Amino acid sequence: VYDARALGLDAYGVASDPRSYAGQSYRNLREILARNKDFVFSIVKPEPTYLGEPIPVQGSGDSDSGDPCLQQRHIQRNAAQEHTQTISDTSLKIIIL
Repeated sequence: VYDARALGLDAYGVASDPRSYAGQSYRNLREILARNKDFVFSIVKPEPTYLGEPIPVQGSGDSDSGDPCLQQRHIQRNAAQEHTQTISDTSLKIIIL
């Protein structure tokens, strides 16, 4: 809640069941470390690091200019759409007959 409010978000906390679960000590330690890291990040506000080139959210979203995996996905999606259209045309012919 502190982190969200420090970043300008309207956040609220909710009470939870206070019982212990198996492996709870590990999760408690991990939570303490994560909380401390987030507290420091909310004060320092480091620049985010991303892998790859930024992709703008405006436009069609097609950024597959050189990525063969994305090009393959577009080919598969187009083939699936054509197959769906063929099935629809066939179904229409059956209904008309």
